[in-house]
Amino acid sequence: ITYNMIAAANGDTFPQIAGFKYAGLGILSGETYTEVKIAGDGTSVVNVYYKRLSYTLTVNYLYGDTDEVLATSASNSYAYGQAYDVKAIEIKGYSYVSGEESGNMPAADKTINIRYKEITYTISYNVDGGNALTGLEKDGEYYVQTYTVRAAAALAQPTKTGYGFEYWKVEEDVLDGDTVLYAKDSQFTSTITKGKYGNVKLVAVWGADTNSVTFNLTNVT
Repeated sequence: ITYNMIAAANGDTFPQIAGFKYAGLGILSGETYTEVKIAGDGTSVVNVYYKRLSYTLTVNYLYGDTDEVLATSASNSYAYGQAYDVKAIEIKGYSYVSGEESGNMPAADKTINIRYKEITYTISYNVDGGNALTGLEKDGEYYVQTYTVRAAAALAQPTKTGYGFEYWKVEEDVLDGDTVLYAKDSQFTSTITKGKYGNVKLVAVWGADTNSVTFNLTNVT
């Protein structure tokens, strides 16, 4: 009996099984052949062997409900029916929203989208005797502004009678594990660049007011 004989017995279509591919004919020993001999007394058993197929599982890491990619996609091969367990990865400045999934690989390539949202951080200003920062709420000695990793943060520009504003100084180190996000005493004037993250406290540094004063002297007799 041959492959063609079995196909003919099934209406010229060899039996198809989702997730598997025909691998050969064989007998009870498990060996495979392109053809096998059949005993005349009807006692032979012929096995048709199939090979389990593999498919690609792709995981995308996306922002919100958009197609914006936040991290490199991951692709791996899984055999049909093999268990998978897809978890979110850490992306700095973002938090997980949805998409984690566990299951068994189907008989087709599969894509899973893990979605994230930006984390809101705070910039806390200590004006060191300066005037109130208009438009910002005060929490204790600090005026508070929020920002995210997705955009540059325009810093408040404080004022103080008799002094000129020079820059904002980071009050204390801001760490993420062993990574220094903001180093103590580092300086910022007008902007925190896009891509930075973490809650940071800033103290205003003042210098002498450089405004000029003109005196008009008049002779008095």
